[in-house]
Amino acid sequence: MALRHGVVMEQMGDVALVRLSRPPSNALSAEICSEVSTLLLGVMQDSSLVGIVIMSDLSVFAAGSDVGDLIDPPHGHRDALRALCAQVASAPKPVVAAISGPCLSTGLDLALAAKGRVAGPHASFGYPDIRLGLLPAAGGAVRLTQAVGAQMALEMLIGGGELASETALDIGLIDQLCAAGAEHSQAIDMVRDLAHTPTLPPAQNLAADLAAIAQARGNLGPNFGPWIAQGRMLEVVEAALLLPPAAALTASYTAHDDVQRGEISRALTYAFVARQRGTSEDAARPQIAAELRRTMAQVVAYFQGLAMPRADILGAMAAFGIGVPTGAAIPECPKGAEDVMPALLTALANVGAKLLRTGAAPRGDAIDMAALGAGMCPNWRGGPIFAADARGPLIIRAELRRRAADVGGADLFSPDPAWDQMIAQGLHLGTYSAPPNRV
Repeated sequence: MALRHGVVMEQMGDVALVRLSRPPSNALSAEICSEVSTLLLGVMQDSSLVGIVIMSDLSVFAAGSDVGDLIDPPHGHRDALRALCAQVASAPKPVVAAISGPCLSTGLDLALAAKGRVAGPHASFGYPDIRLGLLPAAGGAVRLTQAVGAQMALEMLIGGGELASETALDIGLIDQLCAAGAEHSQAIDMVRDLAHTPTLPPAQNLAADLAAIAQARGNLGPNFGPWIAQGRMLEVVEAALLLPPAAALTASYTAHDDVQRGEISRALTYAFVARQRGTSEDAARPQIAAELRRTMAQVVAYFQGLAMPRADILGAMAAFGIGVPTGAAIPECPKGAEDVMPALLTALANVGAKLLRTGAAPRGDAIDMAALGAGMCPNWRGGPIFAADARGPLIIRAELRRRAADVGGADLFSPDPAWDQMIAQGLHLGTYSAPPNRV
């Protein structure tokens, strides 16, 4: 039986097989979660079936979300995935995941909710969510901690890397390893075994788990800056150990939602999505970067003209994250240099408006990609266009006018005509493009 959103179900004797088939990555949309949920309910009500295997028809089990869901995260997608994982975890008949390729992010959320996991030699497991400043969306951090312990869970969750199936077996993330192509048949056998033999929860060493959390918390340090996802991840792993299961899951949902709404996650997601748009703007990137670099040099010269030491100017940029490795401690802004970054971001937004108005840049996010690629802005800030759009063109134009009226500011801060056009048309840098008669 094939359903609309890439889910196929067939019956293998007394076991149902649900096959995910939604190219390219089986992204678990609200629709696909709803269809799997409906099939799961039917299997639970069918007395001729003892359980269900969830597998994939693609080379990937399931990996992440649709790009559109990342741009504007829908509540329905998140809620449907959580509901499906809860349904799988509490199902009265065993659900086993047969994994033959990458099982990442939301795909790992689903696999961890299953009673058992069988993987082939080409399977891999991971939570790259941290690269977008996110936590697992559907309780995966809680279930992972309960399956493998705090130390291994934190290595996966905060490190963001992938584990091969052999390693996953060693740490208890999967239950069985099989030959390539045998995943679903071995998973069927596991369903039949589990239908008659209840599983025992993995043994836990609470003292060692809490010690691993304390060590990880110490490694973050007091100046870890804006990387709040790591701190919240520690809270969720701790909750998985100390709270009742339902309360731990609720805590993980709250932490995910809080972080997803935060500035860092929105900036990282924006940068990730911008990179997925393709390479059509690559040819223009060196010119864009050169314009941005020239503006940055002008801002440095402007503040030096105001008798600010160059070291303080560069220190203010470092406090913004410029030149600081991702995840490293963020230094404090030198006293008296607090206005450097507001001025620099405003000037970069102004030159960005000019690049868009003249057609030198195809889109606002292309300017941000040039800035990120040239090291003029850290990924977790999104870029100067992203920062400007968070404030809006009216505020930016007013600040430009104010700064242009200051001594020595006219050449650097005089508002580009594009700001008037954007305000008149209700646009911002992310949606503005050059008019037909470019000026």
